Amino acid sequence: MEQMTLDVGQSLIGAIQCEGCGMTYTHGEPTDEATHVKFHQRLLSALKFPGWKNERVIQEFYEGSRILVVLPHEKLFMKKVNAIRILMDEDLGFVVESKNLQNSKTFLYISPDHQVVACCVAEIISKGYRVLSPDSSPMKSPNSSLPRPWCCSNDAEPARCGINRIWVLSSQRRQGIATRLLDAVRNHFIMGYQLSRSELAFTDPTPTGKLLASTYCQTSQFLVYKLGGR
Repeated sequence: MEQMTLDVGQSLIGAIQCEGCGMTYTHGEPTDEATHVKFHQRLLSALKFPGWKNERVIQEFYEGSRILVVLPHEKLFMKKVNAIRILMDEDLGFVVESKNLQNSKTFLYISPDHQVVACCVAEIISKGYRVLSPDSSPMKSPNSSLPRPWCCSNDAEPARCGINRIWVLSSQRRQGIATRLLDAVRNHFIMGYQLSRSELAFTDPTPTGKLLASTYCQTSQFLVYKLGGR
């Protein structure tokens, strides 16, 4: 919801959120507006997707959307993927860059108007750690020495696919796109094998990410894993 103040008879002022890029800025403040314009243009440029000649489409939808998968050795495609990852990390607040992803697959969700509106980076892992209920003993998150609003078990459990990143453009959220991406990961991450939801593990999730993981995995005690760990 946009929150703003109205100067009667004057232009709109106050903090607003752009519906296109999701950035919150102060309308009427020159520095804020210039920053917003720069970010907005950079975002639209990065998300623009006219299509690739040899793109690997793994799923198409009735309204015209499609999901592509990109592998690390596809250097021509990875330039676009890396631009998306930078924006994705900025939006999610990740300070750890998506490096060493030679065993990963990147899933891109393309809208009917030829934009990348969602992305999921999945990687090979072998274990995860169960998120514990709130009344369990406090522990630390798997990727940080700082305590989080949730904690996880110290006992490793088998897992086959790590959701390194999952992101949906703010204007496209709450439309089931993240679910479609995770379904695509389960069906296409390992050739000829469909992953169960219990075989997925997530990196240290944001509160929104935790809600997605618990909803998709149908349990609040889903698996998490440490970045860089197998």
